[in-house]
Amino acid sequence: MSSIEKSWAIAGLVIPLVASCLQAQAQTAPNAQQPTETTILLEYVIPIDPNRLPETVTSTPMPTGSSVLTQSTLIPTTTPTSTSTPTTGSSSPKRHCEPYIPFSISWGRKNGEDILAVGIRSGGFKGCPKTGALQIFTIGVGREPKLQHIEHSSHWVSSVDFSNGQLAFGGYDKQVRVLDDGSFAHLETLNTTMRIKSVVFNREGTLLAVGTDDGDNTGVMVYNVTDSFSMLYRRMNRLFSLSDLEFNKYSTELAVAEGNTQVTIYNVTTFDLLQTLAAAPRAILDMDYSDDGNYLATVGVDQILRVYKVESDSSFFTLTHALLVGDQLTSVVFSSGSIWLVVGLYDGTVRFYDPEDLTISPKIISYKQARLYDLEFNDNDTVLAVARSDGIGIYRITRKDTTEVHNDSTSTTPKVHNDSTSATPLVALFMAVLGGGMLLP
Repeated sequence: MSSIEKSWAIAGLVIPLVASCLQAQAQTAPNAQQPTETTILLEYVIPIDPNRLPETVTSTPMPTGSSVLTQSTLIPTTTPTSTSTPTTGSSSPKRHCEPYIPFSISWGRKNGEDILAVGIRSGGFKGCPKTGALQIFTIGVGREPKLQHIEHSSHWVSSVDFSNGQLAFGGYDKQVRVLDDGSFAHLETLNTTMRIKSVVFNREGTLLAVGTDDGDNTGVMVYNVTDSFSMLYRRMNRLFSLSDLEFNKYSTELAVAEGNTQVTIYNVTTFDLLQTLAAAPRAILDMDYSDDGNYLATVGVDQILRVYKVESDSSFFTLTHALLVGDQLTSVVFSSGSIWLVVGLYDGTVRFYDPEDLTISPKIISYKQARLYDLEFNDNDTVLAVARSDGIGIYRITRKDTTEVHNDSTSTTPKVHNDSTSATPLVALFMAVLGGGMLLP
């Protein structure tokens, strides 16, 4: 991959995009039943600079003629030209040096508004020390994002997670810090013996799981948040790498992506091993449970999106789909209610799949200007944040009912994939050529 030659990172600058030129409508596969029409609008790109001080940021309109892409037809996006915008009180001693990489993001809520936490890694090249930071932005409807708070770290911040009034973040300094998401007061600091790769709360915010590795060993710790963060469980393995942790919806399972190629699933109450999935021949980079806990999706270096489904045993997953998407896949997330299964590609592209039928051509946000590291929906799925090496893209998502235009049926039930309606190999290949990916046997 080529490095990014341009940066929009001007202190205090946020770039809002002109709405009228940034929307496209979804096309559907023949006879596919899709009762809603989705519009994706790129509202802002937030440049990342960990040397900034919290303040109200300003913005410059995006030139017209830019588009966010849907389906398999790619429309070029004009690169914005940034101009220097005066700010007030934004200068500070330079504690971090480039490049500034938004490595992890997570949504929370404060005073009725969305807030977005960004874990940043900086430096590490040409003699510049590795440092990190946590930045927290307010993302209001119709208003420019505002940098509200920043925490500095002596090393890269690799993972952040909000839950139930708390924000946890950790990284290569071997510490997890927990903040109150309203006042940003420090609640707890947890020390480990290895660099931290993943931190995740369960949905209720009562458990905090921490994943670590040192290159030769991995470790998983689970803490009881309601009992002063007492440690409930600790497991060490002689495995090469750990990349991600995820609780299911009911906090009964903890999935661990480790050893580069496998996912292990544990019972959260007893910490017994429930299942090991030999999930990929190459490194797994991200995974996510569906909202109901019935599906688990994984992505990684081998370019394949894998979807596992719970069968008769509520804790046993079987592989149901393997879709060759193309390019390294760095991030995956289900929307609430599993309306979308969204995949982020290393080249910056984002693809929206129908999780009930991966043979339907996806909606595509074509970018390919910067590397993609993470993506997350806000709580009500109206905003998608995409962390790329040139900043955080804030995409507004709207859906409207179009049931009346569908032929043959007015049912609002999503199409369910089964063997009798599977795409033929020729159709699958055609979809791959269009950019949607190829469904593997």
